[in-house]
Order: sequence, then C-alpha cells, then structure tokens
Amino acid sequence: MIKTLILFISLFSATFCGAQTKTENDLYVLRYALENINYPTNFFLEIKNDSIYFVDSNNKIYQAYKNNNVSKDSIQNVLIEKRKESIILKFINDDNTKVDYTFFKVIQDVSIDFKNIKKTLPKSTFETQIDKTFSSPNSDLQIKKSFTFSKDSLLIIHNYFLQNKLMYAEKELVPYELFQKNNSLFLEIKQSKENDTKRLYQIIKLNKNTLSLVYYDQREKITETFKKSTLKDIPEKEFSVCLDSHPKEYYAANPDYKYTKGNNYLLSKITKNAPLAKGNGYITIHFTINCSNEIGRFGVEQMDTLYKPATYNPDLIKYLINEIALLKDWPDFIKNSYHHDIHAFLLFKIKDGKIVDLCP
Repeated sequence: MIKTLILFISLFSATFCGAQTKTENDLYVLRYALENINYPTNFFLEIKNDSIYFVDSNNKIYQAYKNNNVSKDSIQNVLIEKRKESIILKFINDDNTKVDYTFFKVIQDVSIDFKNIKKTLPKSTFETQIDKTFSSPNSDLQIKKSFTFSKDSLLIIHNYFLQNKLMYAEKELVPYELFQKNNSLFLEIKQSKENDTKRLYQIIKLNKNTLSLVYYDQREKITETFKKSTLKDIPEKEFSVCLDSHPKEYYAANPDYKYTKGNNYLLSKITKNAPLAKGNGYITIHFTINCSNEIGRFGVEQMDTLYKPATYNPDLIKYLINEIALLKDWPDFIKNSYHHDIHAFLLFKIKDGKIVDLCP
C-alpha cells in the first residue's frame, strides 16, 4: 500500500507544485485511500514555496520534490482532481483499475489551549451523540459515544438507546497519540486489531469542557463535538473491528455470507422467548461481524408494512440486539487487503406483534 502511495506521490509532485506561489505554505492530510472503503492513513502532503514534501505523523520525510514548475490535471497514469478543500489523486493500474487517495486541507481556524493539553485530556471523559457507527446503517437508535483518555490509551464506549432506554453497550481500549504539526493538533487512533493502520482526527476545539474532532468519510467532512462528562458504567462486552475501514457487505462474499445453521434455526431460537409487540411491519437489526466472529456496531430500522417509519416495543428491540450479539456460528471469512470484517443484517417480519419470519 505505502509503496504504491509513494510512487503515486512522486508522479503527482511534478503536476501540483508549479501552481503554488512563492509565499504559500499549505498542509494537506491524507485522510483515507479508496473512497468506498475508507482505508485509514496517517500521512501528510506539505507544500512549501513550490516544493512538496510527503511526510508521516512523526515528520519523517518519505519524499521531497523541490522547485517544480509543471501544472497539469494528469500525468502518465495519475489523474488529479482539485477541489476547494481537497485533492483527489487517482492512480490507474495496468489492468485499468483505479486506486484513489483523498487529501483534505488542514483546518486553520481552531480553538485549542495548547499549553494545557496534557492537563486537559488524561483522566477526562467526553461524550457525544452520533447518527450511526462507522460500519452499520441506523435510523432509530440514539447512539452515545464516549472517549475516556488515560496517559497512553483511549477507552471508547458505545451506548445504544431507544426511547431513552439502554439497549446495548460495548467498549474497546485502543492506543492513541497526540501530536502537533504546523500549529495544528491531531489525534491518531489505532482501532484495527490485525494491522498497524491508524486514523487521524484533527482536533479543532479543546478545553476543559469541549472536544471537537474533524474526520472525513467518502469526501464528506464530519465534525463530532464532545462535551465533558463522567465515566459511567463500563460495559462488559468488548468489540473491535479487525480493520478500521468500511466492512465488506455480506452479499459481496461468494457465496453470500449467512449464518451457518440457517434461518429456520435462527427463527426458532430467537422467537422462543421474544417479547410481544404491537402492529405489523419489519424490524431490521444491522451489525458488524469481525474476523473473530464477534458482533458489535449496531443499527436499527423500524418500518410498517408500507415501509414507512414505525415504532415497536423497545423490549423487543433490546432482546433482538442482545440475542444477535451472542451468535457465534458464522462461516469463515476470506480476508483481503481491505476487508477483514462483514456488515450484515437480519430483517424480522412482525405480524400481530409476533416475529413470523426473517431474512436474508
């Protein structure tokens, strides 16, 4: 991956630097590779006075290209797409496949007390509400994510609520680093179990009461603002993805990635003690299966028979999530460079308040 990236940068350097003036000093961060997969990266593109530097988070320079004066939209097998705040580079392989790398301009307007960072973060807990986790669709759950910092590790907790009732909770403990570059502050988190990929978040606000982070997903800038909180109950359930990227869809496996004991077994097992609900329609539980056949990262969608939003008994939703979290008999998953985890779902058909069928 890195070898390809460095080659890509070397080809790109001759095309972009000439457009810079002698007084410009721009910093771009390589947020991810492969837009539809969002493979994490932690490299920077630094442009200084017609020269370009490709560096990592430790300021190690991998490539340096100076005094270039060529400006094009493409060169050889590299396509360059320049946007207001980003640069997308597309490397065209010999077989016509493309690998894209997305750089975003580092945000300059920040509010950070740099002097007191080491006093502010350790032993602090910050909490925010998110629309969904990184890997599962969601429309109905209220998901609260908290960060609790120690000296060298970060405790991340996801609490899943429905109608203000706790449905499920999971935790993971991951290493992190803080570093400054060009007077900007970054949080580097390693959330992959099976490799050394690290994702960068720019901290745009940090004081004793607030933590604001910016990251990017499929060219969309996402800002998460955390408020100071207290560390509440720590869940027993642990869950981490094996690779911090968008998981592979169950239907993209060959054959489709489905529960090995089949739907009839699942239906019998899950309906046995399921709470009753009211109405007719569908409940979809989204989740992620990691490379160890562990389950987490939930999302919920509720619909009536016309596929419009509906509401069912929260006790039933809680029961379904917790039953699914215990499932272990999933087929072996053949991993590749960018997929170590699976996104799956179970859709339950509700008739007269009872579960009568499920798919896929």
